[in-house]
Amino acid sequence: MNTQNNHLDASSVLPHCTNTCFGHARYIYTPTTGSTNDDAHQRIQEGAPHGTLIVTDRQIAGRGRQDRNWESPPNCGIYTSLILRPERPLQDAPLLGMAAAVAAAQAIERIAQTTPQIKWPNDILLHRHKIAGILTETDLQPDGQYAVIIGFGINVNTPYAALPTRIIFPASSIQLELGREISRPRLLAAWIENMETLYQLWNDGKASEMVANWHKHAYGIGKTISIEQQGNTTTGILQGMAEDGSLILKGTTGEMIRIISGDITFG
Repeated sequence: MNTQNNHLDASSVLPHCTNTCFGHARYIYTPTTGSTNDDAHQRIQEGAPHGTLIVTDRQIAGRGRQDRNWESPPNCGIYTSLILRPERPLQDAPLLGMAAAVAAAQAIERIAQTTPQIKWPNDILLHRHKIAGILTETDLQPDGQYAVIIGFGINVNTPYAALPTRIIFPASSIQLELGREISRPRLLAAWIENMETLYQLWNDGKASEMVANWHKHAYGIGKTISIEQQGNTTTGILQGMAEDGSLILKGTTGEMIRIISGDITFG
């Protein structure tokens, strides 16, 4: 079986999906693009419906949080963006990024038969190596409504030579960590299915179930961490995540601290 060279067009992915909305609403595939998140912003302006999925086999301008570059070599990873048009208030939207990370961890667990971990807020780790990331962006509409873009990038069968250099949590791929090739179409299909299920939990106000799933895969619970926020550093012991998506730390004097965003350093 040579799954590495399979393309991620609709005919390769959707037959593996049992869900009914995400991807099926509209599946947009291009072999190469700049950034699927940038494409999603454009499609939103053109009226793309809820559940539209934008997929490519190669990005030439992929990006992560804070506009960091995301290496996207051809035909070996998954690079996709999901367009959501939520009905719940905008302040609830940050949980969707968490849902995407949980969906990714569950998909890897199911298809690759291994247990990854989620490093808050958006990284997926396998054997302490970064294999995937989530980039969530909001698109405000003139009518007061909003759309959410969930960008998902994962190194599936990416060779070592195509990976970026990272000192902390070095970059890797599922294939490198497990020593075997993984089906990209099946992995993407599993993520789509999981994401639709978790979105429905979010839409139904069942955040506790989503957070419980996050804790099953959470990296660093009980560890001392530091979080950098606009030049300020907060240090404490990681306790977990609240139902609004914020991180909970136990401070040096025993106080509980909630962190909405920031960059984590462990140890």
